[in-house]
Amino acid sequence: MLRDRLIRILLNLGSLLALACAAQAQEAMQPPADHEQLPPAPEWDFGRDIRPILAENCFRCHGMDEQKSGLRLDTYAGAFADLGGTFALVPGDLESSELWLRISTEDDFDQMPPAGEPESLEAEEIDKIRQWIEAGAPWGNHWAFEPIRSTAPPVPKDQAWGRNEIDAFILADLESAGLSPNQQAPRAQLLRRLSFDLIGLPPTPEQVKAFLEAEDPDRAYEEAVDRLLASPQFGERWARHWLDLVRFAETKGHEFDFPIPNAWVYRDYVIRAFQNDLPYDRLVQEHIAGDLLEPRRHPETGANEAVLGTGFFFLGEEVHSPVDPRGDELSRTANKIDVLSKTFLGLTVGCARCHDHKFDPITAGDYYALAGVLHSSSYRQVRFETQEQNSHLAEQLEELRAQYQEDFQTWLPSAPEPAVEPDSVFPAQASPESHPPNSLIYDFGAPGPEGILQDGFSFLSLQAGDCIPGSTPQASVPFFSPLDCVAFDPIWHRLKLAAETAKDPGDKSWVASGRMVRTPSFTVPASGRLHYLVRGAGRVLAVVDSHRMLSGPLHKSNLKTWKAEKPGFFWVSQNFEDYVGQRVFLEFSPGDPEEISLALAWIAEGKHAPPLPEVLGGDWTLENLNPVSGLDSYWPKQQAILDQIQESSQTGLALMEGAGFDEYLLLRGDPRSPAETVPRSFLSALRNAEDQTATLGSGRLALAQSLTRESNPLTSRVMVNRLWHHLFGRGLVATVDNFGALGVPPTHPQLLDWLAVRFMQEGWSIKTALRRMVTSSTYRQGHQPSQEARSKDPENLLWHHMPVRRLQGEAIRDAMLSVSGRLDSSMFGLSVPVHLTPSMQGRGRPGKSGPVDGDGRRSIYQEIRRNFLPPFMSVFDMPPPFSSMGKRTVSNVPAQSLAMMNSSFVTEQARLWAQRLLLNPEESTQERLHRMYWQAFGRSPRELEITLALEFLHQNPGEPLDAWADLAHVLFNTKEFLFLP
Repeated sequence: MLRDRLIRILLNLGSLLALACAAQAQEAMQPPADHEQLPPAPEWDFGRDIRPILAENCFRCHGMDEQKSGLRLDTYAGAFADLGGTFALVPGDLESSELWLRISTEDDFDQMPPAGEPESLEAEEIDKIRQWIEAGAPWGNHWAFEPIRSTAPPVPKDQAWGRNEIDAFILADLESAGLSPNQQAPRAQLLRRLSFDLIGLPPTPEQVKAFLEAEDPDRAYEEAVDRLLASPQFGERWARHWLDLVRFAETKGHEFDFPIPNAWVYRDYVIRAFQNDLPYDRLVQEHIAGDLLEPRRHPETGANEAVLGTGFFFLGEEVHSPVDPRGDELSRTANKIDVLSKTFLGLTVGCARCHDHKFDPITAGDYYALAGVLHSSSYRQVRFETQEQNSHLAEQLEELRAQYQEDFQTWLPSAPEPAVEPDSVFPAQASPESHPPNSLIYDFGAPGPEGILQDGFSFLSLQAGDCIPGSTPQASVPFFSPLDCVAFDPIWHRLKLAAETAKDPGDKSWVASGRMVRTPSFTVPASGRLHYLVRGAGRVLAVVDSHRMLSGPLHKSNLKTWKAEKPGFFWVSQNFEDYVGQRVFLEFSPGDPEEISLALAWIAEGKHAPPLPEVLGGDWTLENLNPVSGLDSYWPKQQAILDQIQESSQTGLALMEGAGFDEYLLLRGDPRSPAETVPRSFLSALRNAEDQTATLGSGRLALAQSLTRESNPLTSRVMVNRLWHHLFGRGLVATVDNFGALGVPPTHPQLLDWLAVRFMQEGWSIKTALRRMVTSSTYRQGHQPSQEARSKDPENLLWHHMPVRRLQGEAIRDAMLSVSGRLDSSMFGLSVPVHLTPSMQGRGRPGKSGPVDGDGRRSIYQEIRRNFLPPFMSVFDMPPPFSSMGKRTVSNVPAQSLAMMNSSFVTEQARLWAQRLLLNPEESTQERLHRMYWQAFGRSPRELEITLALEFLHQNPGEPLDAWADLAHVLFNTKEFLFLP
């Protein structure tokens, strides 16, 4: 039987190949003993040792929110302040330190925390504070919050080994420990390591042979590095690392696993960004405020790339019918802040949702300052492919129409006098009753300092007496406005979606992309009813507490559609009795093209709609004065602009700027316990004079600038540490997503800072930073440590050798596709539907399964559905997409061996590989074996391997394809195929 033959050959041939890597593979599977083996931490770290005690027991009365007796203990200035002749802390002097006297006394009247309060200090906590004060009460910031300091590389004794500054730092520490670095890895092994690290694919046999035959090995290595960095496949490999950080998925999870429309557009954006070496500071800024930056246009398509970065905020989970929309909003916001802070800052800011961070200098106020920034923007599907082209045309139309308005107003008094002329024909005759009602919630005619909030540019701001010119002389004035309002320009009805564009799931069926105007957020009034003064047909989505995923029986009242049943303006009402006191904003879109175009004047509240204003002669005017003559020169100019409009576009996830508002600080994170509002701003511990609180708009642009200031000590440190982690298997800071007090200190802090400074100095270039790392002698070391090194530094914290690393699941899969010849190297586009196995059941299960081999596309193009994750990727530790995961788990479980033995994908690729080997009937068996080993491992087979393979093939004299497919299956299962030494 096939299984018996596979087991037999694995015991013979596979075991031999496994021996070479067995010890190192075991090392790769062992989690680092992060705390026990690291260099000793400083004797006292306030953030680590003392702040958690004070936060738990003292900050409630002596923190940011309250300072009883004038004492504040969460800041240095407050803790050491003069309290009228007494001091809470006097370094080195217990008897003069009121804090010590109060926590150590047995007098219930003086004791702190007060007797009977829930807070109480344990004896060991009191003793720790005593020791800290006696040591001088050192308050220094946690290392990660200290400014980056670039020091000159040390000068090691051995001047011959190092190739760049990285080696100087590494070697100096090795020499201090009495150790030496490992010798360089074999050249073929080195190229394989480099290829998988930079592009996630094995080198071809031709590339390996050319590399081995080069006369100048160092030059050949440098050329290989440059070739791989320039490869389009570099972007695919490193984008996958980034997608782990932003919890990329294409469905929302939960009960029905609704799709996240066009999530693949963000994935392609990330691939292009890495492929083109987009400066990292710009990449960060585009993720936070890409819609507010100067557009970065695709050189070929002209699409605005920058706006797509903001889509990462909407890649999280989402519930389609939450019973408590406000609670659901807070959960979604917590996830966004967690992802944002871990990804860019390496901090767990999400811990401050309910209280000040117990260990890091992050307050609950910091958390809600960021929440206000996020809540001041909203979701949209942006027409990024045509946005810039059409926006320029809209500006040209606006200039042309300004002249038209002037000519129209000049012509209007000379128009033929109608038989009956109501008082309201001309704006100058408008009656006083046309003013907005007292119950006004929002006036579209006076939208506020932020101006019109719209997705695109299709809504125009009109004053009473303005008109919208038509697209032809026969329909010269489709709308004459008797009120200040906004109106949809009917020429933008022509906008279409590209064929592959997905629409939002659920009950909201209309397309708002590029044709939507919204209000600022406001609180639903006690009456529970809103009334919209409108003209024409339209639709409205009420977004309550930022919830918009509507499906099922709840929240049906949030959607409303109306027809143009009356001429002129009329009131449309909507019931919000279920949402009284909750925050809402309204998104309006026009009705069908053949109906009268939508215009919006006022939003009022009350049990009943206010009386109609008396200035309603606009449609009467059109009927009697249309068409307008004497303006013939206008139409050819307008048509020349209209001919340039790009009608069809793909859309992508993106943020839309809203009217800014500050979020409440919620006590213990409870939405029912709001305290004061918190100004929108950056983290207080990292803020400097350049970082301002937001006044207008969301504050995202200011946040993006704060994140990427060179004075910010975290953004550059975190990123260079991530690069190091992906190349070396462990970061200089092992906890790559947590640089805070609960994280692990850096093993080489001076090297980390030197890399961070150079990263910024060299234009935040990821490829330049990677090139320096992979061209170092440290990276080129072999994987076999000396016995002395194992004894002195068993965890390899000093980098005396390169650790063996197992390939990630994507690289394993892509390597099999590459070797079998099935790999399709085409890039970008719609994701390949996930292949559904019989065990993948549940609500939201797609109606159609994708192909077993994913159409041969690279793993990054395989669909990621939250409730139906690909089993092969999951068993090889692809992280579930729920929050940032900069460091994947590396497990060693039987399911991995079972997947490699039994997966239909693996057996299919083994058979395709065998077919590829048998294409040339003139080739001998030994020649095929050599070609097979070069394809799989980049080397020739050893004599024993040839002997065992020939023996196996001769013992299976049946169909040659079956025997060769079994042999290929075995090689897929070897450690040498699955691991990087």
